[in-house]
Amino acid sequence: MQTTLVSILDNGGKTVDRYTLSFITEDGESFMYAASENPFHPQGFGQFAGDGGFPDSDEFPEIGWPIELHELPEQVQKLIKQIEEE
Repeated sequence: MQTTLVSILDNGGKTVDRYTLSFITEDGESFMYAASENPFHPQGFGQFAGDGGFPDSDEFPEIGWPIELHELPEQVQKLIKQIEEE
């Protein structure tokens, strides 16, 4: 099933789960992952964070502000590719 990244929010490092990654499947189901700067490190963080809509940074500023894919650390981009390939 095709999965596509639709938004990235960055809280600037205020929490371990700095990045909120929102995805949508070809069936229209949406879900989120949360990730630290290095999700594959033993003390890093990169895991499923829930089903549902995409958080709005204006409504929940503690979640973060939108950024572009190319602004993410390489390891977070790697996590995104793995999720999209599942």
